[in-house]
Formats: sequence, C-alpha cells, structure tokens
Amino acid sequence: MPLVSSTPMLRAARQGKYAVAAFNVHTLEMLQAVVEAAVETESPLILQTTVGTVKHLGEDYIAAAAKTAADRSGIPIALHLDHCTDFDLIVRCIRAGYTSVMIDASMHPYSENVSRTRRVVELAQAAGVNVEAELGKVGGVEDDIVVDERDALLADPNECRRFVAETGVPTLAPAIGTAHGIYKGDPNIDFTRIERIAALVDVPLVLHGGSGIPAEQVRRAVSLGMAKMNIATELRIAFSDAIKDVFAAHPDENDPRKYMVPAKEAVKRLAIEKMHLCGCPGKAGDAR
Repeated sequence: MPLVSSTPMLRAARQGKYAVAAFNVHTLEMLQAVVEAAVETESPLILQTTVGTVKHLGEDYIAAAAKTAADRSGIPIALHLDHCTDFDLIVRCIRAGYTSVMIDASMHPYSENVSRTRRVVELAQAAGVNVEAELGKVGGVEDDIVVDERDALLADPNECRRFVAETGVPTLAPAIGTAHGIYKGDPNIDFTRIERIAALVDVPLVLHGGSGIPAEQVRRAVSLGMAKMNIATELRIAFSDAIKDVFAAHPDENDPRKYMVPAKEAVKRLAIEKMHLCGCPGKAGDAR
C-alpha cells in the first residue's frame, strides 16, 4: 500500500490506548529493519528522518525508499520529518512524498509558535499531510537544536488547549519532562501533566525522547494519552554497537554486507521490543 498520513493511525492509537512507535532512521538498512519488524508484528509504523539526515541523503532518496517499503509491506507506513524549523524544507519534503511533518517553533514566543505552526498546517492540510508541533521545550540535543536541561520548559495544559484551537494542528508534542538522548538517571516525567493535557485536547499526543525511558513509565504515559513514541538514540546505538562488534572480531573486514547485516538485525530486534512496549503489534488494521 502507498505511504499514508499518520493522522488516522495516531487517532486510532489514542482511542485504543496504545502508541505507534516512530523510529528515526539514517540508512537504508535501518529503514528496512524497522519495516521488517512492523510487518512481523503487524504494527502500524512511522519512519522518521531528522533534518540532518535529509541533508545527508536527500528527501527524494528517502521518500523513494520509504515508498518502496510501504508498497512491499502491506502495512500502514507514514514518513515523518522530525524537528524542522525551516518552512522551505518542509515544503520540499511534502513535495517529495513525506506524509507527516513537524514544525518546531517551540523556541519562539507563544504567538510566533502559533503563527508558524498555522502556516504549516494550512499547507499540509491541502496535501493530506499530518503536522506535529511542540509546545514547551524538550531538553537535550536533536541534530543542531540544543535545549539545556535548565531551559527545558514544561507545557502548560491550558496553553495546549489554546494552541490546538488556534493552529488546528492534528498532533501535539507537549514537553512533559522527557529529553532527547540517553538519560543520565531516571527521567522526571510529569504524569499528572500528561493526564491534564490529554483531558483538555482531543488530538493525539507525542512522547519525544523515548530512548531509555523505563518500560513501566512508557506504559503509564501511553495509558494516559501518548499515542506516538519517538525512538532515535537507542536505535543508533544498537546499529553502531553491532558494527563495532564485527570489527572487534574481524578488524580487517572490508565487505559492508558483513557488518551491515548484523547491524540491521540488531535494529530489528530493538524495534520489535519497542513496538511491544507501545502496545501496537496487531494494530496495523486499525489504520487502514
């Protein structure tokens, strides 16, 4: 089937009290691995690329690979541009075939965030593309966007309600205490805040900084209304560690297939684990 907008799959996830796992991929092998995991578990899937990955590979190459994967898989797959601040790049990705985009204007004052998000929503709606926006600031590093932990501001529930009403954004990523990257200690997630936001807005909520969150905390966040969980850093580590292991055992190896295959398998195993954690196996039919 063709690539689909993530809006219906995320609405179904919120209603069904599970989350769709969204994986940041940087190579063809990573993309293939998470797609194979989704097919085996019959899970809906969101493929994600950062702005840096788009600049590295090209939005047309990425979209072509994702379209091929979707056509072969028979499951609902969306292609999402993560944490983008550049309106022109969002336009290029939509034209290339992306079915979901994130406009990240969270570093701006509230009114500016609203105006920038509304502009993208108007563009995307005409193309049948999902839009994600952020309110508050998620700490950590995402490509070249750096938010110091001291500057990470949690989203105000009432402001979330206003923001959704004023922008029409179909998916919201509120800052609730998570961070990008691997946590130094246990994450300080504000579950009461998630519950309050979910009670005030009817759009699917997105959990950023999903790498390394303890399983019981993920399950609780999902039960309270988080319908999408982003996984990036853990995937990169699994991929890289598998390659390092090959070279540790065979330092003279020069056949990429000999280290890319184990790396792909490591990513696939992790993806399956995360899908089960999100509760999305067997839910592919919900988004069709």
